[in-house]
Amino acid sequence: MNLSGKATLNDLCSLVADCKGYLGYHYIIVDHDGEVRIQPDLGQTSQQLEGYRFYFYTLLHGHAHPGLESNRNQKYMNQLFKNLVYCWQHRMNGKISQEELSRLQNNSFWIHNRKFARTDVALAEA
Repeated sequence: MNLSGKATLNDLCSLVADCKGYLGYHYIIVDHDGEVRIQPDLGQTSQQLEGYRFYFYTLLHGHAHPGLESNRNQKYMNQLFKNLVYCWQHRMNGKISQEELSRLQNNSFWIHNRKFARTDVALAEA
């Protein structure tokens, strides 16, 4: 899966489905060319991961179930895909907290919708 091209949610689901072993934490890594990789946590240090553009450290088990059950939690997969695309488009670097990024995007979404709701009410009253 490559974020510099036309990556899709199905591409991410296929990538996760190809993972071997779903217990424990994984690194979802994006290199400088936009290529996405998933690696199990084998005790990599942050220095070993510095060569990549950005990465998430996440527990896939219970959310995405790498392997045959990768589409089990579509909501999680959608959020993971949105986060990957967001980080790529905004040129983020280093270790990214997926939870914090999701919270930021959800807050931005509600603020954006609230502004439009107020504009619609003002136009309706005019």
